[in-house]
Formats: sequence, C-alpha cells, structure tokens
Amino acid sequence: MKKIAAILLTAVMMLTACAPKGQHVPSDNDTEEDKVTEITIPASYLDFTGNDAEETAEDYKAYCTDAAVQDGNVVLEVNEQQMQEILEMNQDFIDDALEDFQEENSQYSYELKDDFSGVVYRYDESIESGVQAKMLMGVTSMYALNGIIESGNSDWSVEVTIENCHTGNAVAQGVLPDDSITFGQEEWEASYE
Repeated sequence: MKKIAAILLTAVMMLTACAPKGQHVPSDNDTEEDKVTEITIPASYLDFTGNDAEETAEDYKAYCTDAAVQDGNVVLEVNEQQMQEILEMNQDFIDDALEDFQEENSQYSYELKDDFSGVVYRYDESIESGVQAKMLMGVTSMYALNGIIESGNSDWSVEVTIENCHTGNAVAQGVLPDDSITFGQEEWEASYE
C-alpha cells in the first residue's frame, strides 16, 4: 500500500500545481491579486507523502510564479489567483475521492473538520484497497495541504480516526505526521465488540 500511496501522491502533487503564470515583479501599483505570497510546504509533509523536495519544487516551477527548496521545505511563490487555483484543485481531488468512497458503500461516511485539524472516516473491512488508499493518503494529504495554504502555517498535524461504519467503534486513530496509523483484521474484529 505504501508504494501505491507514494505513486498516487506524486500524481496528486502534480495535480495540485497552479496554472501557468509568468514571473511577477512586485510594484507599488500592485493590486491585492498581484501580490506574491510564499507558501511553505514543509519537509514533514513531503516525507509523509513520499515526495522529494527537489522534484516537487521543479514540478511546481512550471506552474507557479516560483518554487525553491529551502532547508528541505518547498517554498512556492504564488499570487492570489494561483493560490485559489491550488486550493480549488485540491478540493476537487478531495471531492472526487470522497464521492468514489461513498459510492463504494452507502453506509460509508466521513467528517472533515473546518479548521483542518482532523478527519474521521467511517467504513468497514470490505472496502476496496484502491479506494481506501486514495482516501487515507490522497484525501488526508490534500486536506492537510489546504490547511497549510489557508493558514499559512507549515507546522501541520491532522488527527485521523477510522471508525467501523456498522458500530461506530474506533478501528484506528493517530495524529499525522508523528503517528503511524496501522490496523488489520484484529482491529476490525475488535471494532465489532
């Protein structure tokens, strides 16, 4: 699953890049939309998603005003329009993945906190592995990235809870990126008790 997730997230990171824009030199006549903002994608996020900082920065250079690696972090320079495009593309990915998730089984549900601090996924052990990987890694990472972008704070964390959709009992829980969330048949069985 880790290999699948890494491949998925490489594709996801490329999809989250903003539309092509030329290099902008700030001036006194800049409007709010023209101002360049720095977004720091922290090394902890890149490690979590399995992405290389140099490759990520290089991929973003083709789409954003600028991108560079600083102390293992990727620093993007974007204007307001570019930032909104990143957020929208990330949200589109999240929406599509969660739609696939709910189509898998009408009893499956989720909860994403508005402050980007936590997610709850409710499903069962019969979920298709590709849907689970896309949700756990793809949705969680895009949700975290939107939190980083919207808050401007690269000190990120997301509490992830997986619940049995039939009982409401927790299967696994942890705070990313520090915790490792692992579970298997034993945890699923215990969630039915």
